[in-house]
Amino acid sequence: MGKDIRPHLDSFLCDNSDKSAEQLEELAWRFTASDPDSGLSLALLMMAHFETVDALLLAAVSRRTWQLGGALLPDPAETDSEEYGNLSSMLAENLANAVRGDPRRILTGADRIFFEGLPDSFTIYRGCAGLSTDQAARGICWTTRRDVAEWFALRAAENEKVDPILLCATITKTEVRLASAHECAVIATPSNSRVLKCRHQALSELPSPGTWDGVPMSSMH
Repeated sequence: MGKDIRPHLDSFLCDNSDKSAEQLEELAWRFTASDPDSGLSLALLMMAHFETVDALLLAAVSRRTWQLGGALLPDPAETDSEEYGNLSSMLAENLANAVRGDPRRILTGADRIFFEGLPDSFTIYRGCAGLSTDQAARGICWTTRRDVAEWFALRAAENEKVDPILLCATITKTEVRLASAHECAVIATPSNSRVLKCRHQALSELPSPGTWDGVPMSSMH
């Protein structure tokens, strides 16, 4: 941990409920600027030594970690399926409690606009490979776009030399814990999901990740 974050460590021990989403984002950025996992690791370390760590700032740090591709959960391929499911549910519940059920408390910019544009009920998709269907279904990272999920499933399948897994579920907007316009992603723990077949489409023909920034839901099919 660098000296530049030391003046901000007390932020974890304060009540940050008076701060805007932008202010929380700025604080979270200070803790994750050098390493996607550093802020979350620091928060967990402080939780081990102090009785209370501000849940709202912790949620903002979790969002920043997720944005940067850091790990919020252990690798599902290396974790017992039931344990992974429990951790997923606990994380989702903690995020919901921290923002009092409204992710806009920590969402800014395009992510906030994307979340606000979600309908009351919609379909989400998750693409994986190298996991059992049960393990895949317990994951928390989903997307509102089937083609994005297929891209991830096919890429992982190609790397692992296994069959792709594509899941879908229907959730309500109130079940969304975090949202990201990039990849039209949401963090959620749907109670039921079903398996779909990946459409026979070459990996190279699927859209580039750089083109996956939020699309208005009215234009999705």
